[in-house]
Amino acid sequence: MSLKFKKAAKKVTLNGQKQDRFVPQIIRPNTITLERLAREIATNSTMGVGDVYGVLKELQDKIMNHLQDGSTIDLETLGRIRVCIRAKAEATSDDVSVHSIKSVSCNYLPSKDIKKVLNDVPKEFVSDRE
Repeated sequence: MSLKFKKAAKKVTLNGQKQDRFVPQIIRPNTITLERLAREIATNSTMGVGDVYGVLKELQDKIMNHLQDGSTIDLETLGRIRVCIRAKAEATSDDVSVHSIKSVSCNYLPSKDIKKVLNDVPKEFVSDRE
C-alpha cells in the first residue's frame, strides 16, 4: 500500500501577483462505500453482510443524533467528530443570537494513531505519462 500523488498546477499569489506553482496532489482511486466496508468486515467476522451493514447504519444514525445536540463523538483510534459553526461577530453580546450563525458543519479530528499511520505510509510519485 502507498499513497500515490501527481504534480498539479496551482495559482498562488506571491508579492501581490498571481503565479503558477506546482504541488503534489493525492490520487484518489476509489470511494469506499458503507456497503463495501460491511462486506469486508463480514469476511473477517462471524456476522453476515446484512448484520454488519445494519450495525454500521445504526452507528451512523447514532452519530448524527449525538452531533445534533453538540456532543463530540470519540471513535477512539479513528479520531473524533465534532460540530462547528461559522458565525458573524457582533458588536455587543446582546446582539449575539441564533441569527448570528452563518452555517453549521462538522470537523473530523484524526487520532494520533491515524496521523502516525498516514505519515508512515510510503508515498509514491506517479508520472504524468502513466
